[in-house]
Amino acid sequence: MAAKHKRSLRARTAQRTGIAIGGRVPLRAFTIAIGMVVLVGAVLRIWAARGELWLDEIWSFRVVHLLPGPVGILTGLHQDNNHHLNSLYLYFLPETTHWILYRLHSIVAGVGSIVLAATIARQAGRTAALAAAVMTASSFFLVLYSSEARGYSLAIFFALLCVVLAERDFKEPRRTRGLAFAAAATLGICSHTTFLHAYAGLGLWTAVRALRTGGMRQGLTDLARFHALPLVAFSGLYAIDLQFIVKGGGPLTTIPEVMASALSVAFGGPAGGVGRTSLALGAALAGFVSLRTIKRAGSDLWILFAVAIFGSPIAMVMLADTSLLFERYFVVALTFLLLACSWTIAAISSRSIVAAAVLVTLYAGANARLIQPLLELGRGRYLEALADVAATSTRSVPTLGSDHDFRQGRVVGFHLLHMKDGDRVSYQPRETWAGTRPEWILVHSQDPGFTPKPRLMVEGQWPFVFTKLYPASRLSGWTLALYHNEADVR
Repeated sequence: MAAKHKRSLRARTAQRTGIAIGGRVPLRAFTIAIGMVVLVGAVLRIWAARGELWLDEIWSFRVVHLLPGPVGILTGLHQDNNHHLNSLYLYFLPETTHWILYRLHSIVAGVGSIVLAATIARQAGRTAALAAAVMTASSFFLVLYSSEARGYSLAIFFALLCVVLAERDFKEPRRTRGLAFAAAATLGICSHTTFLHAYAGLGLWTAVRALRTGGMRQGLTDLARFHALPLVAFSGLYAIDLQFIVKGGGPLTTIPEVMASALSVAFGGPAGGVGRTSLALGAALAGFVSLRTIKRAGSDLWILFAVAIFGSPIAMVMLADTSLLFERYFVVALTFLLLACSWTIAAISSRSIVAAAVLVTLYAGANARLIQPLLELGRGRYLEALADVAATSTRSVPTLGSDHDFRQGRVVGFHLLHMKDGDRVSYQPRETWAGTRPEWILVHSQDPGFTPKPRLMVEGQWPFVFTKLYPASRLSGWTLALYHNEADVR
């Protein structure tokens, strides 16, 4: 009877507070483990940020430095590559060869997101917090976008920060916390519009929590504290910029393909093939199971997770223009999916700590297979390719063309300024080929299975022979194939 009463008291306490009582991980071991996981996550992100920049980063850096002032970031750059906070950071950054400096804000936000994820999952106990830390620290998606000069890492950080601030304000209301939530949400909106996946969930969750805990009058007051500033900021940003956005180019893929690829890669699986569909379905199922687990634990966070993981992304693909869709557009939603799964890991650990450890280890190992090429190959090896062109050219002035002047021309032009003997190499746009053929041609591909042809006929009449392959990791950057003009080879 005493044991039964103890279990009943524990269940009632969890129901009222949304906090799972207990946990198998001792406090000292938990603190040390969390610290080590955060350190490993930081090392992975710094390591991944050491490689050279790729097109989207270079494009962002170049266009902001053409502006007469920082206000132009809001009023003069109506393109989907303009991630406002990222653009502001790059605007005040001088050109440098230290690639990490271009990505420093993303690294800091990425490491902070590990800590915030563990803080949120701590509601379900130390095991859940440790699982959340490991899963976010070792996620290929999060390592990739936390080491890139773009806005995704910032959007994730501010989304998680909003959850922490709202939770603490509901437990102990303070005016400063409400203002901090409003500021964090506003910064999240300015980081990247994918923040809206989280903000839609935050809106519904805070409304339910505020009206339930404070009644109609106080609840509406709390909601105004939280959301007045972000909604005004979003309305203003839409009026002066977002409604005029022009999309850049990219591969045309179907919505199911991109969503399946995103779900699969988020759990360390393949971006294509039969295995992709199976793992994507498994990831979606894990999400639904995790929502049920969170709800049964007595936490109303399942409302936030349900909207952020499923509701908002589905609404986006149904209502928004998805003619160009990428896996990265779901990275905020996928972060909340990983976070939700930490509740399931904790529930499994209550029955078998070994089974929970095996699942987390398999997840980290699968993601490590994707992270390894990122660390080894980076987002492209243009500097190596350009050095080979300069060193092995048969002409006094090496000339280089490519299969895509907009994409490759910008990256080549940027890196020629940052390499030894870069002024010796001349990039020739396709429109100038009528007068003289370039000696070299760079062909690019994002296909992981890309195999270059041994011989290439340019303009149907000029033969080029394959010289060297420069592989890159997936999703960001390109694998390059260097071709030499057959006449110059002879």
